[in-house]
Amino acid sequence: APKAVQYMLYDIDEENSLNAGEIPLDFTAGGYLKALENAIYDNPLLLNEYRQVRILAHSERFIVLPPEFKHPDDAIEAFDTAFPHREGDFALCSLPCCGVSVGFELPRGVLGFLERTFDMPPILHHLYPLMEYYKHQDEDREVACLHLHLRDDSTDLVMTKSQEGLVMANTYPTPTPQDAIYFALHAFKTFGLDVKRDELLLTGSKPLRDKVMPELRKYVSYVMP
Repeated sequence: APKAVQYMLYDIDEENSLNAGEIPLDFTAGGYLKALENAIYDNPLLLNEYRQVRILAHSERFIVLPPEFKHPDDAIEAFDTAFPHREGDFALCSLPCCGVSVGFELPRGVLGFLERTFDMPPILHHLYPLMEYYKHQDEDREVACLHLHLRDDSTDLVMTKSQEGLVMANTYPTPTPQDAIYFALHAFKTFGLDVKRDELLLTGSKPLRDKVMPELRKYVSYVMP
């Protein structure tokens, strides 16, 4: 993440083995890459040998690409058209359930460091789990669903529609709860969702959910955590 490394470790053969935590990044010694290197090297737990390592990288400079752009060269060309003057590393991940790819930018040097340190792990965009999980969960629903994942400074939006599948996915800066409410209602209106029938589902920070849910329920009938 921009200011921390969050980790989750577990043993698939052992119940109640989940171990999760957060390591703040210290920028006093240099830029983002140096802070990331120090955070990982100073915590040997992250460097143990694991059956599988997967990395989610938060990036707000990204594009969702249809199947025609799955080749890296095509994806880079599309990304550089959307975001000229790229200075960082370009990464690309495929979302099999959604049938799309996400091309995204990381700070310079970060991609190589992660690949060397963790032996070429899958490096996925931060929207990957939300998009794949909700696309799968919503396949049998007969209504459209807008999912909001709330954080203190930004909100992820993922929308699915019956018969259409994934409709949109994006991350918006939301320094206040009112900003998250605005983007949710704007998405409902822009994509023609029915406020009486379609669903608005919230995850993320519980204090933020408690703030935005009563307001959203003034405009949308079905708003649930």
